[in-house]
Amino acid sequence: MSKKYSLHYSDNLEIYNWIGHPDENPNRVRPVHFYFFADKKDQILSLAEKLNSYDFNIGHITRSYNGQWLCMALREIIPYPDVMNRLTVLVMETAQKCDATYDGWETVIDA
Repeated sequence: MSKKYSLHYSDNLEIYNWIGHPDENPNRVRPVHFYFFADKKDQILSLAEKLNSYDFNIGHITRSYNGQWLCMALREIIPYPDVMNRLTVLVMETAQKCDATYDGWETVIDA
């Protein structure tokens, strides 16, 4: 069974262009945080282990107020749209294999 994701190059291009407006150097390596959640601790630990093997640093794993397990993974990259598209597919597929959910990414903008 093939998996399809609603990824659009234009979405990440729009974000990248937006980063370029207030940031003096949008083409620099910056920390990009990726967020995940799962119902069980073993699911989130399995995800963290796999992400670590893909050169992500695991910022923290914690249990939320509603009982879900949360993971923040970090990667130092230039968030070019093609890079973000490839990483998004990678983290979505990895999360799915671990019965976890990918919740998006964020980065710092130096204005």
